[in-house]
Amino acid sequence: MKRQILKRRDGRERSMDVRNKEEGGMIKKVKEMYYSITGTKPSIRVGEKAPKICGKAYYKGEIKEYEMEAEKGKYHVIGFYCRDFSRVCPREIKELSDNIEKFKELNAEVIGISVDSVETHKRLCERKELLSMSHLVLFQILHF
Repeated sequence: MKRQILKRRDGRERSMDVRNKEEGGMIKKVKEMYYSITGTKPSIRVGEKAPKICGKAYYKGEIKEYEMEAEKGKYHVIGFYCRDFSRVCPREIKELSDNIEKFKELNAEVIGISVDSVETHKRLCERKELLSMSHLVLFQILHF
């Protein structure tokens, strides 16, 4: 990938990664191969209706069954992350948690989904420095 300097209308410069046609074609081929192997396709984009999310979750200090309600006019911020105890993920989760009131003002519910178990989510949220995270909905990714 190459870096290219672009001039904006206001005269300021902006640096940007630019893919050549070969790289763009390769990415397209990899995506097509992935979707053909897995039998899937991208099914949701920002702003589209979210699929129903339900299952065992850690929420408000408890492990319980949870079902995302599809209310008209209600929004959901769904954050997928790797691990509760990795170097980066807890900080990102805490950032979401620290801004939960702003999301609520916009009628948005924040949901975190990872490969960790709900018991692991509980241990993470019970850490003293992260106690503010207990009001997030933290899910284990369900495997079928």
